[in-house]
Amino acid sequence: MRFVNATVAGSMRGDLPWRQAGNLVDDNKYLCLPAESVAQVFFLRTYAFAGAETLYAVQARASTNDNSSSSFPSPAATAAAAAAGVKMQGVLAVGMAGLAIAEGDGDVMALARRRYGGTLRRIGEVIGKHGDGGGRGEETVAAVVLMGMFEMIACRDAASLEAWICHVQGAAALIRHWTSEDWERSVNARAFLHFFYLLATGCLIKKMPVPTHVRDLARSCPAFVADAHLLPARRLFDILCRFAELHSFGETSHVTLLTERVSAAIMLEEELCSWETQLPTMWNYNLVRDNSDQGESDQYMRHKYTCPWQAYVWTQHRTCRVLVHTALLGYLDALALRMTNAHPALIKAYILQQEASREVLCTTMRDLRAGMAYILGLYDEGKGNACLSPEQSGVFGLLGAVQALMGVGGVVRGEEKEKEEEEWLCGMLGDMGRRWGIGLATVLGRK
Repeated sequence: MRFVNATVAGSMRGDLPWRQAGNLVDDNKYLCLPAESVAQVFFLRTYAFAGAETLYAVQARASTNDNSSSSFPSPAATAAAAAAGVKMQGVLAVGMAGLAIAEGDGDVMALARRRYGGTLRRIGEVIGKHGDGGGRGEETVAAVVLMGMFEMIACRDAASLEAWICHVQGAAALIRHWTSEDWERSVNARAFLHFFYLLATGCLIKKMPVPTHVRDLARSCPAFVADAHLLPARRLFDILCRFAELHSFGETSHVTLLTERVSAAIMLEEELCSWETQLPTMWNYNLVRDNSDQGESDQYMRHKYTCPWQAYVWTQHRTCRVLVHTALLGYLDALALRMTNAHPALIKAYILQQEASREVLCTTMRDLRAGMAYILGLYDEGKGNACLSPEQSGVFGLLGAVQALMGVGGVVRGEEKEKEEEEWLCGMLGDMGRRWGIGLATVLGRK
């Protein structure tokens, strides 16, 4: 068993995310801990999709299957145990990498990279050896997603900004042939929707459509349909997928195609507005003014949600709306040269749409700022029932959304209002890099 070196042992201080009341590590009692133990605690306190309870429940289930009355476990039980093991290897790799980045410890990062390489090999072995007998199940999918999280954490420069996307796409390929029984065995449907949104933002960045089977799953899979609280997220995901498809068409100068894309973008905006008006009242949130900003304008208002899950979905809605209007302005700009000799009524409609889109971008970016602050826990009040979904579960999905905003061009540059939002966004990314040890956030913050 490897033990933490002096640098890691000295890193257990109060400003780390997991140094909280009732945490699992007490630096007054333990001066030297196994690196694996510290990494697991860091992961659960910082990155876990479903929290420690779900992770341990999965481990216990695998252990129960392993120790059943039969002397010879079934192939499915063997595959499940192997997959649970490889998922834990992924957890340790991600936890070590995050701790190494947060503390600037190269030795621990070397350990994390070795663990990452070993996890990739184990994933291949589990899939190759067990195949349809459980090798492509939930634990294996989670392990592959964890490899994408590792790439986000270990990102050091612009050349590796998109390295995480291939792992997320690989995880999506694994669930293509899942049966209804596979979905019945899944532990946390909400975590899968987090994963689907992360996949969609990756597709936006790569300018490619979301896989059809993923869209169909979100629309009709019983695992998602059974939870009414997931309905708004499922409807919004479908809108986001259709925008990803529109965005995947690439640039064009053809007037007819540009006109069609303007119409498609306006239709998506109408659906986004309809999504908001059709939400149940329990999805309403309150505006709260920070005490430190009593004399300031309403752009310093923060949001208070019923639960972090709703904050995350609202943030995805606003991200999609910003992207749609940014694309719409791009289409209108491409048509600008052809509008000089157009009918006056058409020119007026063109100008009005530009003004409306810029206003939507301004107000929606302001709301994004408040929602992001809630998800990242930048203030303590109003967290609601964290058992529904811990706020940390949205960190990687939020980061993917921010990367899509910056890549697609959603962060409007040049004007005074947008400069302030851009400065705040870069500051938030830098804070994410420091607090959660995510290299991708640091690199994006420097762009």
